[in-house]
Amino acid sequence: MQILGEGKNIDWPRVHAMLCENARTAPGREILESLTPSAQRSVVEEMLEKTAQAESLLYNRGDNPVQPFEDVRGVVARARAGGVLSMKELLDVAQMLRCRGHKLYFYSRCDKEHRENHMEVDFLIAEGKKIAPIEVKSGNYRSHASLDKFRAKFSSKIGESYIIYTKDVMRSDNILHLPIYMAMFL
Repeated sequence: MQILGEGKNIDWPRVHAMLCENARTAPGREILESLTPSAQRSVVEEMLEKTAQAESLLYNRGDNPVQPFEDVRGVVARARAGGVLSMKELLDVAQMLRCRGHKLYFYSRCDKEHRENHMEVDFLIAEGKKIAPIEVKSGNYRSHASLDKFRAKFSSKIGESYIIYTKDVMRSDNILHLPIYMAMFL
C-alpha cells in the first residue's frame, strides 16, 4: 500500500516491517504489529506529535530509555490465579529495575534465638539520599512483616516503600503497591 500525501510516497509495508524488526520487547512488538496508517487528519497530527516527543526524548537521552526486559504478562496471570513467583520471575523484576539504572541490593537478617527479628527484603534501591525497600509478592499475599520490620528499624533512612504484586495500584499503610509490569517505572 502506498500512502500519498504532499507529494511524498511512503511504502507502509516496508516501514512497518522495519518498525516491528526493531522492537525491543515482545509487548512493544505486538503494539507495533497492530499499527495501521490513518487518513484522518486529526489522528495523523496526534501521531506526529507523539513521534516528535519520542524523537526529542531519544535525542536528549542519546539512547532508548527503555531497555529490553522480559514479558511478565504470563507471570501476572499465573500469580493472580494464586501461583507463586519462581526465582527466574523474581529475577525478571530485578532486570526491569536494572534496566532503569538502579543498583540493586537486598537485606537479610537471620536471628535464630529471636525469630521475631528475622527479616528479608527482596530489593533495596536508592532514591536520592534515601533507601527504597521493595518487596515482590505473588498471588493473594496477606502480610509484609519483613518490610514492616525493615521500615521500623531504618525509619530515618527510608524513602518510599514499594510492594510489587499482581493487583492494581494502591497506597496502603504508607506503602505504594504496584502491579508487576510497573516495576520498570521505579
